[in-house]
Amino acid sequence: MKYGYNPETYAGLPTVSQNAAVFTQKDAEKALNDCGKVFFNHSLQKTHGLVLLHRHFQLTPEEFMVEYRGTATAWPINAKLPVGAAIRPTTWAITDGALEPYEFEFIPGSEKFGDDLDDINSSFVQELYGLLQEKDLLSTFGLVKLPTGEDAIRDAYEITIGRASVTFPGGDMNKGVGAMWRFEEDGTGICARVCSQCRDLGDC
Repeated sequence: MKYGYNPETYAGLPTVSQNAAVFTQKDAEKALNDCGKVFFNHSLQKTHGLVLLHRHFQLTPEEFMVEYRGTATAWPINAKLPVGAAIRPTTWAITDGALEPYEFEFIPGSEKFGDDLDDINSSFVQELYGLLQEKDLLSTFGLVKLPTGEDAIRDAYEITIGRASVTFPGGDMNKGVGAMWRFEEDGTGICARVCSQCRDLGDC
């Protein structure tokens, strides 16, 4: 599988509204602080967070979702990259104790290619997997790499229209569905991104 990507993983994800309903039904917000402790145990709270597992739009088996500077679209899985550029995973489901990437970012001018999991150790994955399994939240939460540098938006609003998903700072954080959580120094989970899926601009 190129980039470790399995199209069936993405295809099997619920929409954001479907999983938001499950999040509410399972009262998953109560589990955020316990999850935060796992991130702190492995010093990953500044680089990674939790994501509400969801797909933004339909993809063919030959496509995958790639983000560049806040805009994610469908790319051909076999797209030829410019010299020195890279594709890296940013979002993972946790299946049978292993990470499965399903969203990616394009990085121009990088010498690294494919998976970049150097800062994620297996003991962290197993501890988070065990906790989510215990709380019946494996189909609710996944792992996400927090944006850094120019893309480090502390509170972000993401809108999906058709087959494009755009993330920008600000917006009405109460309008969309909570889709990403970062963790404060005390382990408290803070919503860092909300997501809306719209039929057209007039619906957003």
